[in-house]
Amino acid sequence: TAMVQKLHKSRRLRSLALEKVPMPVPRLISALQHKNASLSELCLKRMDLTEGQRNDLINGLADCKTLLKIKLEDLSLNEHHGHPIAAMLARNAHVQELSLARNQLNGEAIETIVHQGLSCNTTLQALDLSHNAIGDEGILCLTEALKSITTLKTLSLMRCGMSSLGCEELARGIAHFPTVQCLRLDGNGIEEYAEILKDSLAGDQTV
Repeated sequence: TAMVQKLHKSRRLRSLALEKVPMPVPRLISALQHKNASLSELCLKRMDLTEGQRNDLINGLADCKTLLKIKLEDLSLNEHHGHPIAAMLARNAHVQELSLARNQLNGEAIETIVHQGLSCNTTLQALDLSHNAIGDEGILCLTEALKSITTLKTLSLMRCGMSSLGCEELARGIAHFPTVQCLRLDGNGIEEYAEILKDSLAGDQTV
């Protein structure tokens, strides 16, 4: 509570990172939406939230117009949060960095997020979906949707349940991502396809 009160009063705080901290979600959102809010980066990890608190958090972040970097990691977000996350991103279309790592999102949720949320974004530079079982379904949707995001520099898809099919699709699509400089795919068991991906990369891209 004291931290939220400070956030309410502060006009200089630019970055806030919280891990395993009890947090009154309504007060946090109220502080972030305050007319004097200046926070540009929010990172929440391993927060013990109820389902209702997760939904309130996602819905509330949609109106936090100063946020440029949003990291919601290990919060047990799942397939039911695809639409709320997409709506948040559609209303906050100037986000530059987004991490949804270490959640429980599946391919269907990713399809909703990229088509209904990220398709509205023209400033995204970094996207991290690592440690979500999005599988090839999610990779296929992501590869197609990201063709319209011409600002992306870093894409992290570590331990996403990708098979050779997803890897081949990503290799074909990478040619449409000329701005991507770093592609992280560790833990997908696709080492034999690494050369295919490397052949698809431009000289200043790494995988």
